Amino acid sequence: MLHPARDTLKHRVERHLRQSAECGDMQGIVAALDHLVDLNAVADHSQSTALMNAAEQGRVEVLRFLLDQEGIDVQGRNANGNSALMLAANGAHVECVRALLTKHADVRARNVSAQNALDLVRVRVRGKRTPLTDRYVQVSQLLVAKMPVLPS
Repeated sequence: MLHPARDTLKHRVERHLRQSAECGDMQGIVAALDHLVDLNAVADHSQSTALMNAAEQGRVEVLRFLLDQEGIDVQGRNANGNSALMLAANGAHVECVRALLTKHADVRARNVSAQNALDLVRVRVRGKRTPLTDRYVQVSQLLVAKMPVLPS
């Protein structure tokens, strides 16, 4: 439940932006942006942004649109320390991962459990074959290609 004093028009529009991103509702996103809301506004409980919601749900068109907006925070983290890249990787959303990597999302970033995006993928595929395994393999290949090479 929202605190009445915090349920201002600005907060309602920012909430609408995050929900529109999660659902893939481009018209809702454009309408929210017409109100000049903060693209990086977070939900009170999850600390997730619209970009994170789009990444987690695999809404690649919305994600690309948001990535093209000035001031978008590609490196932002939610309450669990997960970035949009981590959420996209965890969901095997190949095109979202690719789009985030083109905007220099940090592949080395770690969440509160000390896992990076590649670690999250490895946990998903460890010892099991699922319908998403091929997509997880593609995601891991994209992430490994962007991992910095350690000096020998």
